[in-house]
Amino acid sequence: MDYEEKLTDDFKWGEFWSNSASGKKIEPPFSLKENIIMVAKELQKIRDEIGKPIRINSGWRTEEWNKAVGGSKTSYHLKGLAADIRVYIPQKELLVYIGRFTEFKGIGISSSFIHVDLRNKLIFWYY
Repeated sequence: MDYEEKLTDDFKWGEFWSNSASGKKIEPPFSLKENIIMVAKELQKIRDEIGKPIRINSGWRTEEWNKAVGGSKTSYHLKGLAADIRVYIPQKELLVYIGRFTEFKGIGISSSFIHVDLRNKLIFWYY
């Protein structure tokens, strides 16, 4: 797959690749592409509403990278169903857009990013 391949109008395949200890980006397995596309489509809904870029800090993660960053062993990042994002609008405003326009049910709030994922049950937490 091509790093620059567009999944939606504003999100590329490569934005969801995992970081690694070596600094090299690692491409997700093709079997997770549909999950990642679902996340990209939900993020695109927010992007379309706010009209501002969304930075993906972390999309899919390898098990090694997930462990290195202190992620849960059951992290939705491992399944290609999550993203940690940063948008340059107030977090409270971003949360309204997430709740109103997307299917994201897992929402984690930190001072520097918001985690969103496509789990089945609504849950919020703070880092």
